[in-house]
Amino acid sequence: MANLRPIRVEVLGIHQQFPSLLVVEIQLDKVPTAGWARLFHLAADSTAMGRPVEAGADPTFAPLLDRDTVLVTPRDGELDTALAHVRELIELTNLRHAQQQTDPHLTFEALIGLRAPVAAFEDNQAERMEEARRKLETLSDLYPAPPAGSEGNRS
Repeated sequence: MANLRPIRVEVLGIHQQFPSLLVVEIQLDKVPTAGWARLFHLAADSTAMGRPVEAGADPTFAPLLDRDTVLVTPRDGELDTALAHVRELIELTNLRHAQQQTDPHLTFEALIGLRAPVAAFEDNQAERMEEARRKLETLSDLYPAPPAGSEGNRS
């Protein structure tokens, strides 16, 4: 299987249960195989464990792969870190998937050290959404913005 890559990213909103978290969708260029998806989930779970959380802060969640979409829930100040983290997980999963074709007993030890910093957040959701979208525009070299007027519709 050819390597997967992210092709679109969109800030969908604020997490309903944990309002300090954004909900961000990253679309992949194709639906991965079951084996690739399993490797991605193992890598994502191993890097989310042990992440520092401030006292009283909302929990963090591992990136979730659903068909050709990865959902992440970063805190406001962590959008760029979360996107870079998912990009690295995708690249490492691509590498791991290719390596597994020749040696199915390789481990995820290299992935375990990945951690994202904890950041403070503001309570104004509209400002947070705008700030996240502005930040996303500055990251256009990593992730292209959705077409104007797409409102989350995929083509």
